[in-house]
Order: sequence, then C-alpha cells, then structure tokens
Amino acid sequence: MKHSVQNRFQIALLWSAIFLFNNLLIAQKDDLELLPGSEKFVYDEASGKHRLLGTVNFKYQGNTMYCDSAIYWEKRKEVIAYGKVHILKDGVNLFCDSLYYNGNTKLARMWGNVRIRDNEYKLLTDSMEYDTQKDVGIYRNGGKIERITDNEMLISKVGYIYTKSKNMFYSGNVKYYSKKLNISTDTLRYDYKKNTTYFYGPTDILKFDDSSKVEVKIYCEKGWYQTTTDEAQLEKKATVKGKSKYLAGDLLYYDPKKGISKGRGNVEFFDTIQQAGFQSNYFLGKEKENLYFVTDKALLKKVSQKDTFYVHADSIYIYTDSLTNKLDQINAYHNVQFFKKDIQGKCDSLTYVKSDSLMQLFYDPIVWVKNKSN
Repeated sequence: MKHSVQNRFQIALLWSAIFLFNNLLIAQKDDLELLPGSEKFVYDEASGKHRLLGTVNFKYQGNTMYCDSAIYWEKRKEVIAYGKVHILKDGVNLFCDSLYYNGNTKLARMWGNVRIRDNEYKLLTDSMEYDTQKDVGIYRNGGKIERITDNEMLISKVGYIYTKSKNMFYSGNVKYYSKKLNISTDTLRYDYKKNTTYFYGPTDILKFDDSSKVEVKIYCEKGWYQTTTDEAQLEKKATVKGKSKYLAGDLLYYDPKKGISKGRGNVEFFDTIQQAGFQSNYFLGKEKENLYFVTDKALLKKVSQKDTFYVHADSIYIYTDSLTNKLDQINAYHNVQFFKKDIQGKCDSLTYVKSDSLMQLFYDPIVWVKNKSN
C-alpha cells in the first residue's frame, strides 16, 4: 500500500543549474580589460562610449567575454554584446546571441539561443535575465535543463532560480523526465535546504521499474515529496495505481523509513490479486507490524467468484501474513454488520482468522442464514 513516489529522482538536476548562474556576472573589477584578438577599438570621449569590433575578447568584472562586437559605456557601467556571445568563468560557459549587463544594477539580460553549461548540466532557453543583487535567474519563454551525463531533463514555460535561498520555482506545463520517473505538473517548487519538492496544481507522476515499464501511476492536485527520505504527502483527489493495487483519498501520506502510511477523507483501497479492499475516512498502515487500521465509516470487502463478503464497523484492524502479505486476520469493533448472499448478521465485535476459517461474534450477535432449500 505504498503510495509515495518511492524513487529518489535526481533533483540535483534542478539545483545544479543554479551554479551555472551563480559563478557568472559577479561584480569584481569595474574596469573593462581588452584582451588580444580584437580587430578594432573606437572610443568616444564625450559620451564615454567604447565600441569594440571583430572577434572581440575582453574581461569585465571578473568575467571573460567573447563576441563579434560590443559597446561599453564606462560612466554608466553598461555592456552590450552582439553576435556569438560567450562568457567563461570557473568552468561555466554562457552562450547567447546578444547580452546586456548593467554594472550598477547588477542586472543581466540575454537574448537568442541562450545556453548555460558546465561539464555536467546545461540550461537552454530563448531569453532570460539574471539579477546578481537578488541572486535570481529568470526565464519566461520556455526553458530546458538537461543533465549531460544522463537522460534527466526538466522543461517549463517559466523558471525562477534563487541562488541564496536555494529555492526554485517552475510553472507552465512543467515536465521532468528520467529513466525511473516522469512528472507532469502545472507548478513545481524545490527547496534545496529541505530537499523537498512541492507540487501545486494537477500533477501526474509515473514511476518505472528496471525494465522501463510503468510500475506506479500517481495523481494529485497538491503535495510534496522529500527526495532524501522518500517521505511524501499527496492531497486533493490523490490516487496511486500500482500493478495490482489502487489507493485513493483526499490526503495520502507515506514515510518509508518508519513504514507508516496514512489516508484521510474518502479513502479507498483495493488489491486485485487478493480481491480484497476497504473504504473509510481514515486509514493507518504500519508495515513493520503488518497492520492496517481503518475507521470512520469503515467498510471491508472480500470478493470471491460466487459472492462478495462485506464487513461494516466503527473500526477495523486488518493483519497480513509477514511472508505472503496476504490477509491473515480481521478484528472489527462496535456496530459491526456483515453480509453476503446467503448470510448476514450483526454484533458489537467480530474476529476472523483465515487460517482457521473461523469467524467469532461477540456481544449480542444476530445471524440470518438463507435457507438453501428454498
């Protein structure tokens, strides 16, 4: 009955992209240093405008820049670079068609085929801006983050990457792909300090097995996932569909280290292999104890070829076999009612042990059995 994502997808993909911004365009020296290779240099003393033409190479505020041409206003501390712009610093490369940088406001804008990459990750977008004072990089016209050494990728319409708080926001048809996991959502936030991903809006999650077949399908409209512990919470129309199991509820929670799972509000579970399931408004699973507890309008059902057996009660305890994980014992308490085609009854408490095929009724039991001769 595990209903978390249960797969530590490489969320470092999202965080590592921050370093692609963080080492670029950091203010150091204000002077522009022209490097060998530039073909033409024109200076307008009145306006303080420098114009560099033809295979331009220069350093500005600690960043090495290459481009076809550039304009530099010394007094305004502004740089505009055109044509095959390339910025290099500490192993991080930025490419674009044109760039504007204001040394006073520490704001950079890049246009046209923007690419930022190091040896492991790359970010691709049409245009973006980076505010070094607020430490935030923003793209608004679609972006893609890829891990070069693997098949990991995240795409979205809008992306905000905060380097100080280590938070990332992605919105607008957000999709994450890897060998083990696919995520599609409207809005995604990642808190690096907490190693937690937050989902806002309709979210579909597919988890794949080692043979690349879908193992689990998950849906929710709000939730979070802790990437280091696999702890997860799914809210609003949450559903988890495995190969043989289905779990749904208004809120589903799972902590794999403690082996605890919970569900609240319209909880429904069914196992197609065991042909058994339950409904309730509250569910608690303790996997280490092979125990599942349902309460608040609890209903247990066991389907057979000929009939379905139902048990209603205020609370129901379900015990499973530690080896087979199959139903082993049922304890139902208070206002118990049970029925199938040929038998029905009620009592205060009920115990059923599968190995003995024995059902015991306690406190004012009443049983009705259908006369098979009629």
